[in-house]
Amino acid sequence: MIHHGSDRILLFTVAGLIVFGLLMVFSTSGALAAHAFESPTYFLARQGVWFLLGIAVMLASSLVPYRVLSSPLVAYMLILVSVVLLVVALLSRDVHGAQRWIFFHGFSFQPSEFAKWAFIGFLAYSVSSRGEDLQSLRGYLVSLAVLSMLLVLIGLQPDFGMVALLTLVAGAMFFLGGMPWRYVFSLGAMSAAALVVFLFAAPYRIKRILTFLDPNSDPLGEGFQIRQSLLAIGSGGIFGKGLGGSEQKLFFLPEPHTDFMYAIICEELGLWGGLAVLGAFLLILWRGLRTAWKAPDSLGMLLAAGFTVSVVAQALLHMGVTLNLLPTKGLPLPFLSYGGSSLVMNCAGIGVLLNVSSHTES
Repeated sequence: MIHHGSDRILLFTVAGLIVFGLLMVFSTSGALAAHAFESPTYFLARQGVWFLLGIAVMLASSLVPYRVLSSPLVAYMLILVSVVLLVVALLSRDVHGAQRWIFFHGFSFQPSEFAKWAFIGFLAYSVSSRGEDLQSLRGYLVSLAVLSMLLVLIGLQPDFGMVALLTLVAGAMFFLGGMPWRYVFSLGAMSAAALVVFLFAAPYRIKRILTFLDPNSDPLGEGFQIRQSLLAIGSGGIFGKGLGGSEQKLFFLPEPHTDFMYAIICEELGLWGGLAVLGAFLLILWRGLRTAWKAPDSLGMLLAAGFTVSVVAQALLHMGVTLNLLPTKGLPLPFLSYGGSSLVMNCAGIGVLLNVSSHTES
């Protein structure tokens, strides 16, 4: 049972997205699963397991008082576990040039998803427990050190999408936590400089940026994915081709069930379907920020804001990539794309958000 007084609009919106996500996972992955695993329900069955686990985690985290994260033992333990898991992932086998997963009995787990969740909890504790110290940079040194450590470990995988997301979430929480503007601008400038260095450190990243600016410059190489994504979105028109009617998922658009889920949604359900999904995430943004505004203390405010920004920013980044508004980078669409780590940890975040909402005044 969800805690009495929790935000029912938020709960039903997320629940609706999760159920719709199961439907879309089957729609986008059926042909691929039949070809690769001789079972059209292969990905659906696995996602179903994560679905049940995600619901259980969301229920559990909604019942645990959010103030448990005010304990330094809990906050630092979360970071310690995150670091260990990220190091283990770096020592695991390489998959398509990346070491982002820990494998166990046929299932895989992405530690960066847990690290994102843990860092939000840690930063909420760190900022809310320092009070007046936050008017000087000294009050943020521990948080910045922990953030830098996590970003380096995630960047080594490499997973630039998660690095960008975690940076955005941290920036939002620092700002809402009361960081003076001069520090916000300074850290933003430093982040931008680090981004430029990171992008130009590898030739393939430079090529990806150039392809983002002109996908037709390499139509069968780096530009292939985004060209197919735009073709899927454009061919959907206003009302779409109907659920299951996508043609781009039939081995034209790579990773249609994960990195390009939104493109297939727009192809099958059209402009109205795409707007409905966008509207659902904007509704989550409204309810989450409303909870943050009405939270009884700074810890609750920062937790609500952090998990809200995390989910919505990831959704907008995913949509931006599929629409060629951002360079191509793999980030699942929260609650909708195939992937257990993302689903479970986003559910855990929503559970904390629901618990904070149960302590607000209506």
